[in-house]
Amino acid sequence: MKNWLSDIDKQLLQIRNQYGNTYYQGFKTGKLDSALLEELAEKQTEVLADTGIVDKLNQILSEEDSGAEEAIQILRKSILLRRVIDGVRVEKHPALVSLKGKIQLQENEFIPSFGGEQNGYSARRSILSESDDMECRRNAFLSLQPLLNNISDICYELIEVANVASSDSGYTSYFDFLLAQEDMTNDQLESAMVSALHATEDSYLEFLAIGREMLKSERINLFDLPFIQGELTRETDKLFSKRNRFTDLRETLNSIGIDLSEFPVTIETVDSPNAGTCFVLGSRDIRLILGLEGGYFGHYVAFHEFGHALHYSMQPDSAILSDQGVCMETMADFFATLLSDPDWLSEHTLMTAQEVQKFLRMKKLSDSYRIRTMIRDTMFESEIFRNPGKSFDEVWLNLTEKILGVQAKEAIWSPFSIYRPAYSKNYVFSHFLSKSLTELTSMKKDSSSENTKRLFSLFNDLVRQGNLEPFEDRAVKLGIDYCALGTDINL
Repeated sequence: MKNWLSDIDKQLLQIRNQYGNTYYQGFKTGKLDSALLEELAEKQTEVLADTGIVDKLNQILSEEDSGAEEAIQILRKSILLRRVIDGVRVEKHPALVSLKGKIQLQENEFIPSFGGEQNGYSARRSILSESDDMECRRNAFLSLQPLLNNISDICYELIEVANVASSDSGYTSYFDFLLAQEDMTNDQLESAMVSALHATEDSYLEFLAIGREMLKSERINLFDLPFIQGELTRETDKLFSKRNRFTDLRETLNSIGIDLSEFPVTIETVDSPNAGTCFVLGSRDIRLILGLEGGYFGHYVAFHEFGHALHYSMQPDSAILSDQGVCMETMADFFATLLSDPDWLSEHTLMTAQEVQKFLRMKKLSDSYRIRTMIRDTMFESEIFRNPGKSFDEVWLNLTEKILGVQAKEAIWSPFSIYRPAYSKNYVFSHFLSKSLTELTSMKKDSSSENTKRLFSLFNDLVRQGNLEPFEDRAVKLGIDYCALGTDINL
């Protein structure tokens, strides 16, 4: 049985890496090969279509538990393979694969235009966070409308197809199916989002109050929020802008015993819809694509995405045991928390102790805004997939007013919420869980050897065996309450 599972796993791993390469090429060039994605989906379906696989899985799952370690591992892998089969039945539905490809192709090809010229995604993000011209910010904010108008019908069709495919597998919606794939119930999700809202409330109200003072207006527009966020840490950001994010990443890695030149990662910068993305083409071939931003945000993206690369490099060479989104984002954010370490800040930015404390306080307010946007997006995804046909604009605007406390006339929702629903929640979980993890180890410059041992011991406990044990159970063993977000640790 062990060899049989390994053979299937190798085939699935090869296909997964081909997916990674296809998306990498599409992200880098703006030309996603939708036809190849459909071919890979068919190939994956064929591998798992053998009725003998289901028969063997049923045999394993029906056998009495012997308690032996190897038998326990085979049982867990069998449970996960059954989940992969269910997942492929939904995720690789030909029509769903085709629709996702169409949306991502248009998103990659699209170039945001404002101010009378084509500017790009990175320029749009920069204008929203840096420009003191309200009309300029508004135009940049609305520059995604042509894309959303073009893909809107495809998005509604995707929801219908995804829900039907999920219904055939016994789920009420695609969103519910995706939660089940990650061992998460809707009650857990809702409880965690309520907890995160509560944990961010005071800081976010202060964020809005400071914003009104900045703008000298009681009215805050939705497109003002990124500007307020940027202004909070503007002075500190200038210090980060003087630094090269790749040099800082390399030096930080050296301090924990990692030589970036020998690590199996290639780092490239591209103007893209996402500020950073990690692609796995193989266990020894990991590609990071980063946006063009500098400053603190550029550093954060570089460190976060390298956290993904480090995680993938330590994972077992297995498609069946691949970690789920909450674990992946938690490990990435855990690495990025180095940028909030007072010792790191003092050494790399030359901040005084007083400047460090001011930055961390302002960052707390900034984080409250970022987390609440992720909660809004999570609730948006939940509602539109559970209520197919409901107006995207209506749902998004209502949730924006409820969660962010501002009104808007135009809805600029993210295509990511359509082709990757139930993923935005991971960034909410990861913010709090990564902070919990930092309490278990530290990065003090006067004891780098000991810190390195503690860091990699923690990584080994969390990710070395992949999903052989649910991430929630791994976290609990370390004393971390998986869903009590913001209860035991400050924002």
